[in-house]
Amino acid sequence: MSPDDKINGLTTLSARHGEMIARLSEAQSDVAAKQVALQMAVRFVAGILRGIDSDHYRHQLGGFLAMLEDALTRDDPDSDLARRVLDTVKSTLEPEEDEEA
Repeated sequence: MSPDDKINGLTTLSARHGEMIARLSEAQSDVAAKQVALQMAVRFVAGILRGIDSDHYRHQLGGFLAMLEDALTRDDPDSDLARRVLDTVKSTLEPEEDEEA
């Protein structure tokens, strides 16, 4: 392989690398936007559920969180992503100390 062939190959690779980085960046932005939207939706639903019957909400919450944990960890019990999702949902749905007083 001649030096010109090597340079042409590296040039092609570099051009594709930039394109892939751009695609990865777009995908990451899309995931971040979806995550924010999901968190807003969970908070909205949690607010409605708390307003309906707070005692019933607290009673049912443990069961719902257990089902969610089972669904998230079924395929990979040690998944860091599943743990982070579960922790985020728990912190959003569980009543704050100020609300209980």
